[in-house]
Amino acid sequence: MAILPTTFPTAAGAPVATYDYYDYADGTGHVIFYGAVSEANGTKKYFLTTNAQPSNQIVTSGAVTSGGTGPLTYAKAVDVDFDLEFKQPQIIEGTGRIIFTQGGSAPDTTAIKYVKAFVYFRKYDGTTETTLVSGATASTKILQYTNIPCNDTRNIGLVIPRTYFKKGDTLRTTIEIYGYGSVWTLHCGLGHDPDERAEPYAPKITVSGGYSTQMQVHIPFIRDT
Repeated sequence: MAILPTTFPTAAGAPVATYDYYDYADGTGHVIFYGAVSEANGTKKYFLTTNAQPSNQIVTSGAVTSGGTGPLTYAKAVDVDFDLEFKQPQIIEGTGRIIFTQGGSAPDTTAIKYVKAFVYFRKYDGTTETTLVSGATASTKILQYTNIPCNDTRNIGLVIPRTYFKKGDTLRTTIEIYGYGSVWTLHCGLGHDPDERAEPYAPKITVSGGYSTQMQVHIPFIRDT
């Protein structure tokens, strides 16, 4: 009669049930999440979801201004955290991707303006926020036309070091949008609607027709072996 063991090995991280695609070279399974916003009692929550649901807010944008004729100056228009709280332990490692449309428009024709984004993958344990990796997009040129939007869709690949998340830890995707130029007024931001609806607001348009308002975040999970 076989004797059953009284102790069993403990898995380092529970595998994700379904992956959207695999990277067989590094042994990771990737899940595609969408950036979205919900709102309750006047409080907005930015989050990641696998459900292509309509976002409460299609874009997030802000206005920045600058004066003078000196070197290029930067000003932050948007700073948002899209959070994913894990309900069970997970291990993340490999190339994560953040895909979104950045852009803006200006009410004046004084000078060419630019928009760019700084992006981060972070771990948040409820107390401490730790940056795992960061990067920046190429700039989008905002032409000298009154309130005519200019956009680019950016795909940023960032190599995430092996990181262990316990139950209750949060993977945080931070996007900061900056506008800059020598003399300018600028309205700029990004789209984040899983349902990919068009931005309804004019004339301060952030994402123009022909560009997607959908934001994707591809996360590489260590597969169960």
